[in-house]
Amino acid sequence: MFLLSLLNEFCFLLCISVFQVGHTHEDIDGRFGKIWAHCRLQTILTPEDYKRKLKSTFSDNKDLEPEFLFAVPNYELFFNDFIDKNLVGYTKKYDTKLQWKFTKTTEAGFPLSVKSIYRAFCEDNVLLIVDKKFIPEDKLAYSAQNVGIQAVEAIVDWQPRNRINNQLVGQFQLQSLPSKSIRPQGLVLGSREKLDVVVRV
Repeated sequence: MFLLSLLNEFCFLLCISVFQVGHTHEDIDGRFGKIWAHCRLQTILTPEDYKRKLKSTFSDNKDLEPEFLFAVPNYELFFNDFIDKNLVGYTKKYDTKLQWKFTKTTEAGFPLSVKSIYRAFCEDNVLLIVDKKFIPEDKLAYSAQNVGIQAVEAIVDWQPRNRINNQLVGQFQLQSLPSKSIRPQGLVLGSREKLDVVVRV
């Protein structure tokens, strides 16, 4: 969707920063905590009643209009055939990429005129916690007594780069454009009946 925004010239540069796997909830938890504090001693019987409670929870935001999503587009299925098959592992352990930058470009080699680069973290310098036995002594940032791990300072470079001259080259993940409209992904079969059982209990 970010790439399509650039293709449609809604903008010319997008920088996306994300949380690590297992921590993607952290930016929204505060909102849920506020909802809980506001509603915990109240009885809510209908979706419309819940909507009114949400609006009163965030009464400082006059433009807030809660919506219930009963179907969500299956973006993965829609884009799967058009994305570079080499784009794998970017959310897995040591290969995680937490910051992406997409730019509109006229450079050769980018058929859809969108170039993307990425880096492991959202900072230029970070401290990595690693097993000491894998790090040379002159690379250690500081020592921890009687501990088998070590903090190592690392410079976070943008990737991908040319393996010969180390120049930043970028890549294009979207190989071509879909020619049909995206279809919504319905609810799991039988989920409404299961929800009704839970509500009755």
